[in-house]
Amino acid sequence: MGALRALLRGASYGAAHEPGGAQAAHRPGYSWAELTSRVLCSDAQLRAGLQRCNALLLHDRWLTLETTYARRLLQLLILTAQQHGWALDAVPEEAMVDSLTVDGCEPDVARHVLESFCAPSDAGSVAASESLAYEHSCALDARLVCTEQARALLERAPRWRASEFQAAWEASVPEGWRCDPAWLSGEAVEEGAGGERWLCAFPASQLPTGAQQCFGALFARKPRWTREEMEPYLGEVEEAGATVEGLLLAWCRKTQATERDTPVYTLRHTAA
Repeated sequence: MGALRALLRGASYGAAHEPGGAQAAHRPGYSWAELTSRVLCSDAQLRAGLQRCNALLLHDRWLTLETTYARRLLQLLILTAQQHGWALDAVPEEAMVDSLTVDGCEPDVARHVLESFCAPSDAGSVAASESLAYEHSCALDARLVCTEQARALLERAPRWRASEFQAAWEASVPEGWRCDPAWLSGEAVEEGAGGERWLCAFPASQLPTGAQQCFGALFARKPRWTREEMEPYLGEVEEAGATVEGLLLAWCRKTQATERDTPVYTLRHTAA
């Protein structure tokens, strides 16, 4: 799906496209027919690719949201919930869409942001501050929100002391939330220098999708990986019929000092 991802990167929607914005008359994106003519895959594969790219259908055109715009809307969503006294695990969907629309956001864009960072709520129906009952509510997904905030921090500074990053990360999310370092899998790698741990940006989304190029990039970053570390980086590799196990067998050498030690993978020099 590398071709689809590249197309959608050039068809992003941002604040300038909102009603009243400088590019409001311009509608970015591609129709279904345009996508099928440019991306050589089945309809089912195209639908799956659009879902993986978190694409949005707006005015009959497929597009993605600009990263900075999506993050701004996420912050606005959290602020709006707090201002109305809505629990972050029970946000009334239509009331939130209405509020974001008043702030100039397209209703379908507002719904897309909710779907991108929320899951259905178990809290049942929710009453808004105006005492109106809403049948559907959703809960902000802590992992999705925290991971997006981590990406923003790593884009601002790609190398951090691990302890300083953790503090800045938890300061960037709603009070009381805890950021799990495991959520950084596929976003950053840890390095040790002089007894100090450093966290370095290394997003899976930026790796090439060809197997040889992907493994080349991984082992150029560091010479040894565990399977757990590598798996998030292999999800987009385009090699017919390949599984993670098959890719590791084809491109890596596995070593394990003892049965109790975690296996380590290095690049097969003959495959490079």
